[in-house]
Amino acid sequence: MAVSLRRPRRAPFALLWVTLLGLTTLLTATPAGADPPGPTDYRTEITAVEPASSAFTTEIVGGDSFVLLEQLEPVVIEIVGYNGEPYLRFDAEGVIERNRRSPATYLNDDRFGDATTADLPDDVDPDAEPEWEVVATGGRYAWHDHRAHWMLASRPLGLAPGDQILEGVIPLRVDGSDVDITVESYWMPAPSSAPAIGGLLLAALAAGALWRSPRSSTTALVAGLASVAAGVVGIVQFTSLPAETGPSPTLWALPLVGLVAAAAAWFTRSRPQTALPLLFGGSVAVVVIGVIRIESIARAILPTELPFALDRLLTVFSLGAAAATVVVTSIALGRLLAPTPTAVAVGAAGE
Repeated sequence: MAVSLRRPRRAPFALLWVTLLGLTTLLTATPAGADPPGPTDYRTEITAVEPASSAFTTEIVGGDSFVLLEQLEPVVIEIVGYNGEPYLRFDAEGVIERNRRSPATYLNDDRFGDATTADLPDDVDPDAEPEWEVVATGGRYAWHDHRAHWMLASRPLGLAPGDQILEGVIPLRVDGSDVDITVESYWMPAPSSAPAIGGLLLAALAAGALWRSPRSSTTALVAGLASVAAGVVGIVQFTSLPAETGPSPTLWALPLVGLVAAAAAWFTRSRPQTALPLLFGGSVAVVVIGVIRIESIARAILPTELPFALDRLLTVFSLGAAAATVVVTSIALGRLLAPTPTAVAVGAAGE
């Protein structure tokens, strides 16, 4: 008796690679040069506006990452750069312009940008006549301001969580008059581990359900729940941040990939060669966004309006449940795509 190997079907390979291609496209579709707010252990507070002004309101976005100013009256408001030069200007109609000749225009592209590392154009000159370019309308704009946050990746020496780490002043000119915004930044204590533990327990329950019943329907349900959890976290964070701070669309796009794949797998659950690759690719998308956001578990301040504890719980659950789905579908795909031995009867010798 001879044994031949039957070729595996091509459909699962095609669906798998199409899904992963879409995932790769989404990962590379982030805004060029964006430096969006991320999890941090520092909180900056505005402690004074002197003299008080009714022409604007201001707040800190992302813990300590961006300064947001909203114009309330039709007057010219000018933010002063690091060398005393005009940096930003809000005109009376709410059009925001940025001075191309100001070093702050380029230093503020990066949270940690400074004059020793930034690639400044040759025509940058804080003493030159301003060259304005429109960057926004609507009288509302947010920008990195190095006077409002800790400028090193390393921890402040000689200080501990709970301590004040800096005090700074952001100078403005409002309708020709000088106004100072005073800020203070604090090193915040580490968050409780309870939300992360809760998310891990929920993920363990999901993994247990997959272990007991690794059918496509169960796997699609778990993958869908993981995608929804990641989507809630991502959508709230994306919508919490001003557009000019550069929130990445992957925050909601990758969970959406996972949810669509889980829904498609549910409707094709009777055809494993279709459902399994969809579940694998969609769950990989959710794992990727979970890994991107893993830092939020340990950081004190998160750039979102979602309660921080809920954000951490959903992040851990979605990552754990999606990872379990990836493992289960990987095993099932391996079995599905393996060549199937087929017995072939051979006639008597000499025939």
